[in-house]
Parts: sequence; structure tokens; C-alpha cells
Amino acid sequence: MRVVHLASLDVTGGAARAAYRLHQGLIRLGIKSRMYTRSKESSDPFVVPFQPSLADRLRRRLLVWGLERRFASYLPTQSPNCEYFSLTRPVLGRTVARSLPHTDVIQIHWTAGLLDYRRFFKRIPKELPVVMTLHDMNHFTGGCHYDLGCGRFTDRCGACPLLGSQYENDPSRVVWRDKNESYGYRSALNFRIVADSHWMAGEARRSALLGRFRVETIHYGLDETVFRPIDRQAARKVLNLPDHSRVILFVADSIANPRKGFDHLLRTLDRFPADRDILLLSVGNSDAASLPKHLRAVHLGHLNDDLLIAAAYSAANVFVIPSMQEAFGQTALEAVACGTPVAGFQAGGIPDIVRDGVNGRLVPVGDHEALYTVIAEILGDADLAARMSAAGRKLVTTQFTLDCQARNYIRLYEEMLADLKAPEAPVLK
Repeated sequence: MRVVHLASLDVTGGAARAAYRLHQGLIRLGIKSRMYTRSKESSDPFVVPFQPSLADRLRRRLLVWGLERRFASYLPTQSPNCEYFSLTRPVLGRTVARSLPHTDVIQIHWTAGLLDYRRFFKRIPKELPVVMTLHDMNHFTGGCHYDLGCGRFTDRCGACPLLGSQYENDPSRVVWRDKNESYGYRSALNFRIVADSHWMAGEARRSALLGRFRVETIHYGLDETVFRPIDRQAARKVLNLPDHSRVILFVADSIANPRKGFDHLLRTLDRFPADRDILLLSVGNSDAASLPKHLRAVHLGHLNDDLLIAAAYSAANVFVIPSMQEAFGQTALEAVACGTPVAGFQAGGIPDIVRDGVNGRLVPVGDHEALYTVIAEILGDADLAARMSAAGRKLVTTQFTLDCQARNYIRLYEEMLADLKAPEAPVLK
């Protein structure tokens, strides 16, 4: 079986890493998997970056200019740390559909800046099975990747709070119309929606764009032989961390993004007595200088090596994920795989991974006082932490491996191909 994955990136960012892990899992099970991306950072020969044609570059100047100019008028209203908003007519407009090889299934992942929805969906053969994986909310909104409770995706978007807009026919309505027209080229038989969590599946079913299609949940997987418990003292030695501190780990691309809840974590840490030997360990693209000066903190920056990331999880006594909204919480999965108890908010898909009282503790979203209580509980009870560590590791090895994820997708591919009675793959012309 041949599967082509479309993704903006291959290994940078949570969605890209999730897509790439699926790609790896499928190859391990004998599937001919290929990734086509806007940009490539891995050395994988089966990841192919698109190159925009001259026609696409000209089209960007002539056809996209109007929408981008219209969108640009809203940029001054946006905070530099706000959620990402993406358009539907990127520079790689025609290149994507024209460049794809023969395949049995196309799988669409996080495609900001890559996929021209209208041209792509109009051009691909109607009988070709397409699976769309939701790594965030963008495929069923008018441009945002998280709605932060706005809820306008259940109608037609417009008057977008993220853009600071009061105008119904703003760029979010234009993007929504593009997607609505694009999805109209697909039937329920050859277009399946896969959510990474039960929460995300529920939001997709509520949406005006994807609610008419079949939506199911397939959780992310990871390589449990890489993300595994490492002796804590050894991990701390590798990372040059103190042996006896209580280490609280936080991982995010940007601590300035309010959705990630770093402000709530700071309020939580402020509640610890000054004589407690607490160390905040952080991983991500944020500058270490942005961390509060009063904290004992170590910032490791962006880590590309999975073994170093596993060492960071293993070095921590507790991993904290205070996100206000989260599609799945892949960092929580990595922590659990490494035997690190998790404390966080009951946001989005996090409860699919963190079972309260079993492998971590979850509290209501935004309740930083309750978050302090459960972090202190885990830090103060070694037996509880050990039980959570063992339970988390068992959960990952039985339900969240690469093989588990890949087999669930293979079942879906085979089901779609059988329903369509398509033993031969359609040819892209």
C-alpha cells in the first residue's frame, strides 16, 4: 500500500513530529509511506520538499496579493504572541497537486503555508481516498489554529476575535468559504477525518465545515524504546542539573503564548516556600532571558535530539502542562513514556493521556491554586510518584506506541479502499 503525507514541516513542531512518527510507524509495518513538505530538516530520503514553480511565484504576486493585503490590515490589532492564523492560498498553489506521485491514499496533516485548498481538492481524483488528520483546529476554522473558546467555527466564522475584527466578511469568512467550497468536492465515502483526541473529535463534529463527514479518534504514538525512563541521576548529570533539587519541567515552543499557560505556572511556583529547593527546567524556542529572574531556572533551549529530550523528562520529578487549550498534549505523552508524573489542566485532549490519580493529576483549567496542590502532592510523596511512573509507562507501551497508531491508520486505509472498491490507485494527471 502506498500512502502520501502532506505536511508543512517534517520534524519541527509538535504537529510535524506527530506526522513524521506516523510515517515512521507505517514504514516499520511495510507500508510505502512518503512525506511531501514545504520545508525539510530531516535526512530521511522518503521526505520530499516541494519547490514552487514560476507560475506559483507569479500567482502569489497577482492572485494572493489582494487577500494578503486585506489580511495585513488586521495585523496591528494582533498581539505578537497571539495564536497562529493561516490563509488558504499559499505560494505552493499548483505545485502540490501536480507533484504528487501515484498513491493509494493521501493523508493531510498540518499544512499551513502549503496547501491551496481549492486548487488541491478540485484537482485530485474524486475516487482517491483522502484522510485528514487534525493536529489542531485549523482545518475546520476560518484561519485560527485554536479558537480559545470563540466558537465561531460552528457557523461561518467572521468578526474574528483573533484578528480584532468586528467585520463579518473579514479574512476569516473568506478562508472559511474557501474551505467549505474545497470540502464540497469530497464525499463522505472518500474523505475521513481523524482527530488526535476525543476532545478534538467532538469539536470537529460541532463544526460547520467537517461535521457532515465521519470523524474518528486515533491517538498519537511514539517510539517507546527512545522515550523511556532513564536513571534520574544519570540524566541530571548529562544535563548538568543539581542532584537533590525538586525539578519541575515545562516544555513549549513559546512561553509567551498565553494558551500554553506559563503565567499560571509562575503563579503556582510563587506559592512554594522560599526554602523549598525547587528548580524550573524549561525546553523550547523561548529565550532564557524571558524567564523571571527570581526563579531558580535552567533553560535548555530547543532540543532536536530525542535522547536529550528523554533525558530532560527523566531528570524531572514532575512535568507540568498548564495549557488553556490543547489538541492532544504530545509533550505529556513523552513525559509519561519516560516515567515522569504529569500535573496539568483538564484542557482539550490532555485527559486522553493523563489519567487523574493514575499517572498524574489534572485540575480545572486556570485553577493555579489547585495546580500547586497537586504538584506539591507529587513532589512530597515518593511512593505516589513511583506508582504514577509505573502506571504511565504501562499505558504508553500498551496503547500509545508507533505500531498501535500505525495499525489503526492501516485499518482505516483498508476500510476506505474496500468501500470504494479501488484495487488500483487513481493516477494523478
